[in-house]
Amino acid sequence: MPNVGIFRKGFWQIVAICFAVFLFSAGMRLIEYPRWDQTSFKVDGEWLLATHDAYFWVAGAEEVNPIAEPMPMAVLLDVLSRIFPIPHANLAFWASILLAALVAIPFALWCYFLGAPYAALIVPILGALAPAFYNRTRLGFYDTDWATLFFPLLISWLLAVWIQARLRCPGSMGRSDRGDKKGRIIPAILIVLTAVALPWHTSIGLYILALLGLAATLVAVLGVHETRSASFLTLLAIALVVGAGWVGAAAGLLLVWWMGRFPARFRHPWSTRLIGVGLFVMLAVILGIQFQEYLSIAIPAYVGKLFGDGGSQASGSVLVFPNLAASVRETQKVNLGFTLEGIAFHPLLGAAGVLGYLVILWKKPAAVLLLPLLLLGLGAVRLGIRFTMFATPVVLLGLLVPLDWISAQAGERYAWDKRLRAAVSLTTVLVLIPVMVQVNWRIPVETVVGKAHARALTTLGEIADPAGTIWTWWDYGYASQHFAGLETFADGRRNTGDYLFSLGTVLGSDTLDRSAEFIHFAVWRNFEPWDVWNTWSEAELEAWLDGLGRGETQSEPLPAAQYLIVQWEGIPALVWIQYYGSWDFHTQEGQLSRVSKVMRPLELDLETGVFRFDGDQILHAVTVDILDESVEQHYDYPANAGGPHLLLNNATGEVMLLDETAYRSTFIQLLILPVDQLEDVSSFTLLIDDQPFVRVFELR
Repeated sequence: MPNVGIFRKGFWQIVAICFAVFLFSAGMRLIEYPRWDQTSFKVDGEWLLATHDAYFWVAGAEEVNPIAEPMPMAVLLDVLSRIFPIPHANLAFWASILLAALVAIPFALWCYFLGAPYAALIVPILGALAPAFYNRTRLGFYDTDWATLFFPLLISWLLAVWIQARLRCPGSMGRSDRGDKKGRIIPAILIVLTAVALPWHTSIGLYILALLGLAATLVAVLGVHETRSASFLTLLAIALVVGAGWVGAAAGLLLVWWMGRFPARFRHPWSTRLIGVGLFVMLAVILGIQFQEYLSIAIPAYVGKLFGDGGSQASGSVLVFPNLAASVRETQKVNLGFTLEGIAFHPLLGAAGVLGYLVILWKKPAAVLLLPLLLLGLGAVRLGIRFTMFATPVVLLGLLVPLDWISAQAGERYAWDKRLRAAVSLTTVLVLIPVMVQVNWRIPVETVVGKAHARALTTLGEIADPAGTIWTWWDYGYASQHFAGLETFADGRRNTGDYLFSLGTVLGSDTLDRSAEFIHFAVWRNFEPWDVWNTWSEAELEAWLDGLGRGETQSEPLPAAQYLIVQWEGIPALVWIQYYGSWDFHTQEGQLSRVSKVMRPLELDLETGVFRFDGDQILHAVTVDILDESVEQHYDYPANAGGPHLLLNNATGEVMLLDETAYRSTFIQLLILPVDQLEDVSSFTLLIDDQPFVRVFELR
């Protein structure tokens, strides 16, 4: 097994490989551009984005959203906009693939560290296109997913390079830090890199703490005695960054410099023990702080649903509200086979990669620093599909690095030319590319909002009261802020149980008056009605909710305009909208309505309400609503009582089937009611009508 290091010969070859895999990774994401190059994915020359958080960063760069405090993703867009005078959303659309391509670089660096230089071409390319990572980093996916993998992978590699030379194991030099400039340069780089990485995502600090804990354990078990004290102190210096940011970084750099000036002071056995204990105590203290600030919120949000919804409490609340995690796609459980397929294209390849990683651990103990990534990825079976991507680098390294080692040994035995091995690696890549592209090509192009929805929001921004507020499902919050330039009641940050219950009540109620009265009440309670509810008993709250829509709740004139938006693309979310809106605070459960999407009927009899789809499947609709931009068509079939309600989007051919509860909701009724009936039956005035796609109302 060759011992190839970043500080040995071949430095420029490594740089060239890193640059090549970066370009290739970005280029492979460009392959789907022809699918995006359609007018349906652009509004006024601006690309529609593929994840709702992307609009949060765009809003931060445009300073539209007051809670979008300066963060790296927003700052980066702002800087790019000063260089390239194009819309922030377009910058986000293209920048997503360049940021994702950066992850290929630490993939390659880990291959070189593990002594597998020929795998450095294959592993990054496979990793760039592995479904779990690719799905989160395509065109338009301007979010922090790349950062949560790039920084931990790069920092773990640097830490492995530094610590390998201080372990009592094959391939290490067991050197001291006396006069070792590299022994101080790498820690200094790690300190600065850690300080740079922390603001990109709150979870990065937790990951670095896990790395430092593993590194400290390695030093304690396998560390060369002469360097243990200095190694512990170096890890302590890095931990200071996690605990105190740039102030901690300055202190850490000073500590590293001090160790370089006075190395002999840290050689006594007692100093080693004391410093080691101090390091573990420091890590425990910082972890405790992080737990209070992040884990206590993030972990219940992701795993609460795994043990029953259980609900969540608003700050200072005595009421238990529903939990978001149950309805979020990224937190849905997946089986182990699906997880391994997302990691490495096929379950068997994934399993082989995990076994290969155990072989790497035996040969290179410093590779244990990759273990947290593997555990996070495999933890997707409980934590949710979003975590799958973290295991991709570990599994692919486990799959291909041992093969590279075997190839090297065979090359020495049979005197294979190095160019032959390089050619085999390149050929492997060229053969695998069509397969990987075919796998990913099946993934449809999706945007947060459709073109009609975005266009309606833009129009609203031109005619709306600047002090007005938009009521829309939280998933569309950031996009609504971007296109309309107005505040929303909820968004990707304001989506806790209290917001979900409120939105569910507004959009999922069975009468329009009930929704209107709730909005009035919330507006006059500073959009936080739960503050009042928490002063009531459970019975008082239930009585108040029962009185909504019956004229029992007094409505005061609104201080600013309130806009309610319903859209065809939001119909699938109605299942969860009504679940949250029907939340019972006593039983801590909600009621799920039934909503399903089917292909356009092969046969629809408008006289009987009978339709056939999916071959020979036949259903009898109790109502049929055909939505068209010119006229609404409604048909009733009393004889089919108990059957589903059918909505047909005549523009797209999409068909939605709804049960009685979903059909009678405010969301659906505002979407389908004829214009001449709307003002007679509700307090909502239709401002923008782009049926069948979207409607915008103002509450009178």
